[in-house]
Amino acid sequence: MTYRNDRTNSASNIFTVVKQDTNMKTDKPKNKGRTPIVIDWDRVDKYLQAGLCGTEIAPILGISEDTIYLKCQKEHKMTFTVYSALKKASGDGLLKTRLYSEAMGDSKKGVVPNTAVLIFLAKTRLNMTEKKDINLNVTGVPKVNWIDDIEEPENEASDE
Repeated sequence: MTYRNDRTNSASNIFTVVKQDTNMKTDKPKNKGRTPIVIDWDRVDKYLQAGLCGTEIAPILGISEDTIYLKCQKEHKMTFTVYSALKKASGDGLLKTRLYSEAMGDSKKGVVPNTAVLIFLAKTRLNMTEKKDINLNVTGVPKVNWIDDIEEPENEASDE
């Protein structure tokens, strides 16, 4: 930068800065609106795999639901509904795999099968149930009087 004596104001000598290069950057950044929101998609993926939905994830991240939906469309080129369904299916698969491993055990690793989980999987996946025989032989059923069956006493004071 160079300085020159500005003689437009004769009462005092005022020095002004003359920029030699008009493309010179200023120290002050230009304000172009809000700072962009960065979403940690790995964190969102974990929440979706755990079964949370967008309306539950947004407050955890401190952003609006619309922000997640719009950013998903922009960054992943698909709607949040499709994206969340893919991640939820992934989480369901991981859960089923873990349950199966727990139920079956692993003799190589010294993990014994978990009988309670095995029974749970048999009932839910294979529709197995314990057969229960219920005997409903009932004798001496009590008589039920309905209101319509009860005769009302006549009122002697009536005009009939």
